[in-house]
Amino acid sequence: MKSTAGICLLFLITICFKANAQSFFFKGFQPYLSHLQQEALPNGDLIIAGILNNSIIINRLDACGNIVWSKEYSSQLDVDIVGLKVDKNQNILLGGNLLLKGNRKAYLMQVSQDGTLNYYKYINTNTADIAYSIDLNSKNEVYIYFKINIGQAGPNSDNTLAKFSPSGQLIWIKKYGFTGIWGQMCSSDDNGVLITDSWSIVKINKDGTERYDKIANLPEHCIIDNRNELTINDIDKDFYINMAKKRIKQFTGR
Repeated sequence: MKSTAGICLLFLITICFKANAQSFFFKGFQPYLSHLQQEALPNGDLIIAGILNNSIIINRLDACGNIVWSKEYSSQLDVDIVGLKVDKNQNILLGGNLLLKGNRKAYLMQVSQDGTLNYYKYINTNTADIAYSIDLNSKNEVYIYFKINIGQAGPNSDNTLAKFSPSGQLIWIKKYGFTGIWGQMCSSDDNGVLITDSWSIVKINKDGTERYDKIANLPEHCIIDNRNELTINDIDKDFYINMAKKRIKQFTGR
């Protein structure tokens, strides 16, 4: 039994062959990345994303902390990140807010496992909005949860949920009547979502219908399908991808 346990332990240890391995975060030389997000992959790799000078920086590190690749995605827009997810095909999903003509817009971005940009889209509502979270369901479909017209309506702005296919095509987008401030969203086992805000815990089915509101004992909420009213704008042509290896060398001393 003792010998068997020793053999099993060997399979749990990751061996690092590079004695001088340095990562993006090394001895204090790392740049200041705001809105930092990270997600681990099944093979032990780590995806780290953040904002630097209005650019999105995504790093892939192996299980030993070595940089597999690092890329800078710059659209010359003020952006933040509220969520990072990795789907079953190891595509990397980012969601957050970008500033366009003075108004925040919720965006969704997907890059492949080697860092190639698949799509980068924002939701144009003609109002100032704020994105709170993104998540994936078991079918690799993507949800982004945000509030519409936050600039004028404030706490009375509309909670909104958009659902996208794995390739970034809009499936539906709906606006809901519960209006608690802030909020977070996560997917559920039935491929719907749960949303918690300052007033409520709300269950949304995979087709966008509301199942329940568990905290606030409110009348039935009004759900408006906005698919024909809101537009999803693909801004790939205005988006530039630059390899950040020189920047990484500068900050790590490599």
